Amino acid sequence: MKWSILIGVVILAVLSATLFISCSEDDKSPTAPYQKESICPLSKGNIWTFVDSTFFDHQVYVDTLRLEISGDTIVTFENMDYRVYFWSWEIWGAPSNCTRLVREEDDGLWDLGIVSSSDTLITRSLWAKNPVSQGECWQRDNVLCDCAGSISLLGSVDIECVATNESFETQAGVFSCNVYRTHFGQTTDVYEYFAPDIGLVGYVVIVDDEMSSKSTLCSYHING
Repeated sequence: MKWSILIGVVILAVLSATLFISCSEDDKSPTAPYQKESICPLSKGNIWTFVDSTFFDHQVYVDTLRLEISGDTIVTFENMDYRVYFWSWEIWGAPSNCTRLVREEDDGLWDLGIVSSSDTLITRSLWAKNPVSQGECWQRDNVLCDCAGSISLLGSVDIECVATNESFETQAGVFSCNVYRTHFGQTTDVYEYFAPDIGLVGYVVIVDDEMSSKSTLCSYHING
């Protein structure tokens, strides 16, 4: 199912700049503390709306997807407690029956599993590394949920940061993004675009070297 490969969901590299300041011994201005950019703001009520285009049999089908941080809870994994946030999709006008659990740590966005009305599976793996360099690779647990709400762990998937500071155009604006490619099996790649302090702004699904679907941000609301 389409929503089963929306895994997620994508990280953003911190842009670095060097500023040279010349000052005398009697003129030393305080330096503002560095604030690390969030790869995906996770405050409750944050909402991202996407225009989704699916390509099938020489036709294009367009619809709207909605992602919301709908709440938070505490989960336990390997005797450690973690505060996680509900990554909740509304797919083609209906809420998904599965909700991914995510959290942001110092090294990026982490995936803690999925819950549904009938099942729960808690894991812990890095989703979107941040900060990150182009060419870095890691693995993420491949946790999927079917239409009935049954959740399975199907090994792991390979993720690579294929670009940093890449321009990505959407109806909501043009964003400078980190691009993450997740490789599923032999035929499917998902490219996720994350913009600093905005979060996921789009993704592209490639199946058998052809674009299967593309979603781009059309509006968003980030709580301060």
